[in-house]
Amino acid sequence: MSCPECAQHNEPGAFTCRACGAVLAALPPGTKLALRYRTERALARDEASITYLAFDEDRQEAVILREFLPPRFRRVGTLVVPDEHEGFARERERFWHVAEAWRDEPHEGRQRVLDAFEQHGTAYAALDTHSGVPLARVLRAQALEPAAGLALVRSLAGALAFAHGKGEVDGALAPERVLVRDGAYTLTPPWPGLTAPERFQAPEVLGGRPITSSGDVYALGALALFALTRRPPPTAVERALGEALPSLPTGTPDLLTRAVTRALALRPDERPRDGAALLALFTSAAAAPVTPSSRTVRAHSGPVLGVAVNPRGEIVTIGADLRACRWSPRLEPLDSSSFTRGRPTSVQAAGERFVLTDSGGGVMVWGDVTRTAAAPEGIHQLVVLPGAARALAWTAANTLALWDLEALRSLGQTRPLPHWITGLAASVQRWGAYVGTADGGLWWLDAHSGDLERLATLGGVPRALVALPDDTPVAAQGRRLQALGGASWSLPDSVTALTASSDGRTVLAVSAGGELVEVRASGPRVAAQMNTRPTALALTPSGTHAVVGTDTGVLCVLECS
Repeated sequence: MSCPECAQHNEPGAFTCRACGAVLAALPPGTKLALRYRTERALARDEASITYLAFDEDRQEAVILREFLPPRFRRVGTLVVPDEHEGFARERERFWHVAEAWRDEPHEGRQRVLDAFEQHGTAYAALDTHSGVPLARVLRAQALEPAAGLALVRSLAGALAFAHGKGEVDGALAPERVLVRDGAYTLTPPWPGLTAPERFQAPEVLGGRPITSSGDVYALGALALFALTRRPPPTAVERALGEALPSLPTGTPDLLTRAVTRALALRPDERPRDGAALLALFTSAAAAPVTPSSRTVRAHSGPVLGVAVNPRGEIVTIGADLRACRWSPRLEPLDSSSFTRGRPTSVQAAGERFVLTDSGGGVMVWGDVTRTAAAPEGIHQLVVLPGAARALAWTAANTLALWDLEALRSLGQTRPLPHWITGLAASVQRWGAYVGTADGGLWWLDAHSGDLERLATLGGVPRALVALPDDTPVAAQGRRLQALGGASWSLPDSVTALTASSDGRTVLAVSAGGELVEVRASGPRVAAQMNTRPTALALTPSGTHAVVGTDTGVLCVLECS
């Protein structure tokens, strides 16, 4: 293909001339479209369009014209002739639908589409030129200040809420699609051929599932994190392997921290379900109960993955930064260690010692003397049995292995369970554990015999379990708590961690919305509200304080009744 400006020969399919940078295959300046738009120059070309600066002779003002193009085509004069007609017609219809919808239903958070028309065998859209410069260009120079980041999230959440309310999803959020002008942010249309960068895609989208409103919320969280830090967020796969999210800058408002961390939850049911739910965080958090007196410390540079407290009140945390940290009851640092085999997966108190595990099969008993061992496969979770000398481990092979904590070796394991294990809780009275499975099953494992007994089929997947002192298991299924054979309760949001008081009168839960909830026979009560997503939970020996780890790496000690 020869460049119309300098006659340089370019490879077929090239978008711009390699010599002078001119846009290839563009309409010549002065081309009249729809009897009113006169092209002045081609601005850019991508996989599905050419963008022009044009003049609207009716309005007597400049506009942006977007011309839809197929991947492979040729021009005959001004006519667009696709190589493959059926696919082109389908994508042209999508372009036309987006243009019409944005023209007929304007919103303050979306770029104005002034006109849409068909000509020369393809479709065109005329857009407002007054919306600003791309956010991507702004970020090449500097990150957004926290106040600007707050305005960005509120504005785009409003634009998404408008689309989601009409049953539409965006699916292609990126800094190139956000325009900035005088501190205001507008979103450009999601034209066919545009996709979100891989680092902005939710894990279920990367896994091949269709984009949903919850996936849009994840992409907005990733975009906001990038805008505030200028650091590309890790992909969902990298996060699952232990890579931490970049820390938000000092001075980031609590409301913004909460919105971004909740939007970036890996599980869809722990994110705001759509733009309206994300936007509601900014109003609901303002009216949330005030957090009681608390102590906090920055424990890890990434999310806290687990927390445990021994009878002396000492605390051990494990984090996505591959570190374990030991703290005094007053949150003074005592010691730290690193994980070298894999991502930390669980921490439990075994008397005054702590037992830590990781995804590479590492097992560490951390006390006055530190001892380590290696399992043949990774360990998802370990629970200590009564007496603190034995433990049960849920392994990556979907088995349950019995461990001797004195000799620090495995004593054998069950056969793989018929359904994937989702939760594990040791009995307080008996030598065994309760097991949750992905089919909604609740099982009892006798650690003496290795026998498994199915106790019940629950209404949902039990992702967190706790056993009360009377040996009643309580299972968390989303935002619902259910005691076996007894009461059930509905919490404000999906439960992320669960524990119980030593007298069994109170079940304590933290949920994805930042709530610390006390559940008693009379029902649930929000005891504290955090402005970030809690990820781990334990109780102090007195039972008067909850120890909570969060998705931002903060460790909190909160008073509870």
